[in-house]
Amino acid sequence: MLCPNRGAQPDTAAAQPAARSWDMWALARAKGDSPAFYGIGSHRRYAEMHGGAPVPVIVTEDPDGDMLGWIEAGNDTPVMIQHRRIFEIQFPGGSKAKVERNHGVVVPLRVEAAPPTTDPPKDLS
Repeated sequence: MLCPNRGAQPDTAAAQPAARSWDMWALARAKGDSPAFYGIGSHRRYAEMHGGAPVPVIVTEDPDGDMLGWIEAGNDTPVMIQHRRIFEIQFPGGSKAKVERNHGVVVPLRVEAAPPTTDPPKDLS
């Protein structure tokens, strides 16, 4: 973007990568006025194994999100999503060691119910 008095300036909005999002399945339980999600995954059957009827959700990268996800090296979809408080128990040596060995990355996430007009997600293979 050109600024009249300062010449060319970087467009900070263009420099920011768009947050990735994924259509997934989850189970919901009441938490105040909004649902809390668990058993989150790209396959409906994964959510069903946690008991209950899965609902479609949208999982979005969000630095302020209360969930964390693990994306394995070579993939672009989180394969494990947990609340921040319990995420590290999934990694006996800690997630930092796996990240340092380039086995994957940890991403902060927000999980929301998919709008009623959204088609249910297709199971990813």
